[in-house]
Amino acid sequence: MSSDITKITRDIAPGEVIKHKGSVELTGNVGAGAQVIIENGGIEIKGDVADKATVKANGGGGSSISISGNGGSVRISGNVSGVVIVNGKVISGGNDIQVGGLSGIKVEGKTGNGVTYETDSSLSLEKDAGDYLTIKSDGSASIQNAGAGLTAVIDSSFRAKKIGDNADIRTDGSANIDEVGAKTKLYSDSSLRLKRAGAYSEITTDGSADIGTLGDHATLVSDSSVRLETAGAKTQITADGSFTADEVGDGAIIKGDSSVRIGKTGAYVEITVDGSATIGTLGAHAKLVTDSSARIDLAHETAKVKADGSKRIGRTSANESEFKLSTVFTDTAKPAAETTPAAPAPDEDAPKTDKPKRGFNL
Repeated sequence: MSSDITKITRDIAPGEVIKHKGSVELTGNVGAGAQVIIENGGIEIKGDVADKATVKANGGGGSSISISGNGGSVRISGNVSGVVIVNGKVISGGNDIQVGGLSGIKVEGKTGNGVTYETDSSLSLEKDAGDYLTIKSDGSASIQNAGAGLTAVIDSSFRAKKIGDNADIRTDGSANIDEVGAKTKLYSDSSLRLKRAGAYSEITTDGSADIGTLGDHATLVSDSSVRLETAGAKTQITADGSFTADEVGDGAIIKGDSSVRIGKTGAYVEITVDGSATIGTLGAHAKLVTDSSARIDLAHETAKVKADGSKRIGRTSANESEFKLSTVFTDTAKPAAETTPAAPAPDEDAPKTDKPKRGFNL
């Protein structure tokens, strides 16, 4: 049997429902609200996928089957029926068979808003997607930019560029993402590489975490080591392995089961570590508690350090200019009484309560 891929050279009309057994190559577009359901195959879409469309592909995958002949050697890859093998020899059904096909979903065009992709194999989106994209992949998934409200459940690795606010991402493999927006929930069962996370994000990984910038009020929990360039104000970070950061913003709370190395902290930072702590600059009113040794080059006079092992502080200072952070964070961490915002006034010019901005602000 030769390679079995059906080619469809027209557009799928808005609202149209297509069900097909076997792999499909679609050179046209998928209209708004259309449904494309593929069984026993995969699909490649050359065009765009419009708003609220659904594409599902399951049971695909090309296979190569080579059976030499009666009584001969056997080499089988894939699902085979009608072949009888005894003691490693073909008794009946000997032929040379080639089974071809696609697996998963591949889209070369753009993806609109509210689109759903579901496959028991891999997923690849080669151009940007709009808001409220839903993807479910039993294999790996690779996407470009996606808007706000992404929902992703991936059984293997996940790769993405820029993702908007309020995303909900779960991957059982590693995750490699350039940027996620504010209020994103991200879980990785393996290692995580993330260049930038928005404010109020919640990030959990069972493996190591390598992150560029963690936005204000974000939380990070890692069952392994954490490497950060910058953590924003009032972030909360827990690392079961070692923790390393260049700079930590005001009011951050850091807990580590191993060693901690930080270049510079803001004010009111709290650090608790079971291993050694090495800090370049410890900011005003910061607190450091370690079950091991502590080494600090410069500490603010109001900072407090408690070490069960040796404690070495190079010098102390009250000169605020020495404690300025290189990154400007959007939130200060000085404790203040919580207040209930007043009800909005009907006048459009009346003061409005501050809320986290949409987009990728930190």
